[in-house]
Amino acid sequence: MLEIVLTGDVCSLFGGILVLLFLGNLLADTRQKRAGVVLAVLGFLAFLAFAWGQTPPHNADRLFNLLRSLLASGFTLGMAWLVLPLVMGVWQFLKLAQAASLASAQEWERKERARIAAERGTAGDGGGGEKQADAGAEQAKKAAEELAKQEAEAGHTAKAEAERRRQEADLRSEKGKAREHLREFYGRNEPLLEAAYTRSELEAFVAADMHDGLELPALWGVCLKKLAELRTLADRQREKERKEEGRRAVRNLRLKKLDAEIEACREKIANAERTQQDSDLLEDEKRGLVLKIRELEHQKESLNTLQEGDEP
Repeated sequence: MLEIVLTGDVCSLFGGILVLLFLGNLLADTRQKRAGVVLAVLGFLAFLAFAWGQTPPHNADRLFNLLRSLLASGFTLGMAWLVLPLVMGVWQFLKLAQAASLASAQEWERKERARIAAERGTAGDGGGGEKQADAGAEQAKKAAEELAKQEAEAGHTAKAEAERRRQEADLRSEKGKAREHLREFYGRNEPLLEAAYTRSELEAFVAADMHDGLELPALWGVCLKKLAELRTLADRQREKERKEEGRRAVRNLRLKKLDAEIEACREKIANAERTQQDSDLLEDEKRGLVLKIRELEHQKESLNTLQEGDEP
């Protein structure tokens, strides 16, 4: 693993770390994320010391290699966010199983004591036998009450743990809704936003600034602030496209008018050739119409060569 971090491609390693952080962000809770940050800092320091000992920074290239310790820190953080939830889940399962086993053993032990006490009570004779029976019954009653009390406490603990897990799941779900709300807005306006703000930039922002470490109101505040920024970009691009469409419509209308005028001049030339008898007058009229046609075609060519965004 050290060899991969030391010699691997930085872009590939960074992409893998982003995937680990994204998956870990979905699984880990706040306490696990804080523990992961502590491990990441320790990993950073340990790898920095290791890289320093292996390749002391005699030049700028060697010093850049030491910066790979940041990649090691990110890899440690992503793995911690993935592994810690699994370890804690197994640990909670073992604790619940142990508590259930202990309660079952205690119940069996108390029932056994009650049975033995009852048998001893019935084995006596006379008034002593009756007292022993009463004492055995009292012990059995106390044992049953103690067992019921312990079962109630175990049930209360299990219920409290289940409620805590449910609240954490609800909180993660609400935080996920804030992130999805931002992603859905971007998806609806992606054609307007992709030139100024790419999808990968959005995901990087979500991972860095909308993590589970934030409280729910703060997370929604970050989400709404970014929504306002994206909405401004989308409105600006939409207005720009509307203006471009208006310019294209005006330019197309003028081109159609120029085409109509050119066609009218050509029809006049054709009519003059059919009706004009005087050749000198015909040539003068044709010359004037040809000049007008050339001027109109020059205007048409100028309109066709306009760049996007230029006024026609």
